[in-house]
Amino acid sequence: MVFKMIHIYKKQHQQGSTLFICLMLLLAISIISLAAMRTSLLELVIANNKQQYSNTFQASEELINTRLGNLDIEFTGNEIPDQVITTDSVSPVNANIGDSTIKLIYRNKTPAIGWELGSGLAYHFQIEAKAKSAARNAVSEQRVGFYVVAPSSE
Repeated sequence: MVFKMIHIYKKQHQQGSTLFICLMLLLAISIISLAAMRTSLLELVIANNKQQYSNTFQASEELINTRLGNLDIEFTGNEIPDQVITTDSVSPVNANIGDSTIKLIYRNKTPAIGWELGSGLAYHFQIEAKAKSAARNAVSEQRVGFYVVAPSSE
């Protein structure tokens, strides 16, 4: 017995549903990928800003420490409260730091605590340092107050 295969060709109506589903999946994956890239770029900008702020903070701290290490003050008795003694523009501490300024301010004089009354004075000073990042607009300003205890001339 010989079987004969008869192919019946029917006109099939394909409507492209598989193609449509694949394109929708591709679109969804593209949107998720773009959102992930945008989040990654935002995190990169945040990390860079934190690094720039950290650099400027360390630069202003270094300016203050250097200025305190090289402190040389003479008292004339004519000091005026809140008088700016020096304002210096400082060369950059490192390549990432641009403008840097440091200011020494005389605040006032008071009797020194722990001394006999009338035997000493405490001269109150404040140092202000400002460092700016060269790459971004990160700025760090530090203020440090300190006293210099000296014998009274009065």
